[in-house]
Amino acid sequence: MNIGFVGLGHMGRPMAESLAQNGHDVLGYDAYTPALENFSGNKTQQLRDIAQHSQVIITMLPSGHELMSIYQQAFLKELSADVLLIDCSTIGPIISQQWHELPYATVDAPVSGGVIAAQNHQLTYMLGGQAPDVENAARLLNPISHKTIKTGGPGSGQMAKICNNM
Repeated sequence: MNIGFVGLGHMGRPMAESLAQNGHDVLGYDAYTPALENFSGNKTQQLRDIAQHSQVIITMLPSGHELMSIYQQAFLKELSADVLLIDCSTIGPIISQQWHELPYATVDAPVSGGVIAAQNHQLTYMLGGQAPDVENAARLLNPISHKTIKTGGPGSGQMAKICNNM
């Protein structure tokens, strides 16, 4: 599967590399040049390439502001109508609900476990979204995770993450 991965920091890089090790064609992007340079897979400096390459786009970003800013760019015009968007960032339920309003299949999938768990394929993913989209995301993420938990509708992954952090 062709996967675009946006956000190759301490958590995102090992997640993207795990997907590549599981046979996916992963194209990575990060606005921070050193993070992009540290990624061992295929990389690009253009979000447009991610949009044109990908059946699935996974984001792992530091905040909801960064998440919404990439989707507010011309990047959206380049996406295929049947792309699956999976956001693994911890952004909170309000911004997650706004993101779910995009006219694409979306799954919020924040993670628990930290950097070492990401490096060892031991993250737990909390998946929120429409049932068919959550199923597709789970099939993709199960091989690189400790566990995937289907939490319910759009934004419920973020709510589960909040509860987990408490």
